[in-house]
Amino acid sequence: MTMVVIWGWVCALAGTFASLPQVVRLLRAGTSDGVSLLMWQLLLGVGIGWTAHGFTVGHANVVVPNLASALFAACVVAMVQRDRGLPSARVWPLGIIVGIACIAVEQFGSSALFGIVVILPIAVGALGQTRDLLRSPDITGLSGSYMVVAFVLQG
Repeated sequence: MTMVVIWGWVCALAGTFASLPQVVRLLRAGTSDGVSLLMWQLLLGVGIGWTAHGFTVGHANVVVPNLASALFAACVVAMVQRDRGLPSARVWPLGIIVGIACIAVEQFGSSALFGIVVILPIAVGALGQTRDLLRSPDITGLSGSYMVVAFVLQG
């Protein structure tokens, strides 16, 4: 394996498992206070989009970690939905629509355009999480480890 392939797998797996502390925190805390539903809906959509992109370009190091990331995001969305008693019609469509939009850009645009467009939901999600951190009186459900790892990975 070349160093580029190895580095690609390392980065992909680091990004994937960055979400794990948040999933564990939600399971342990039993509350989603402080967690931005918007961010995780958008991460679900981006995970769907990147998974499709990986299939399109034929790279397992894009497919596998992004599929896992989408599954982690779906777990967080489901836990937030349950904790807050939200209806499915309010929780799931955004992530699915973002995923479909990313796939459409990939299919009808180019990989370069996809790479540019897929950044937008991530930026909006980060702003949503920042907003929720500032507004929420209780952040018990938010994993500090996740926030640190996500910040480092985004940097």
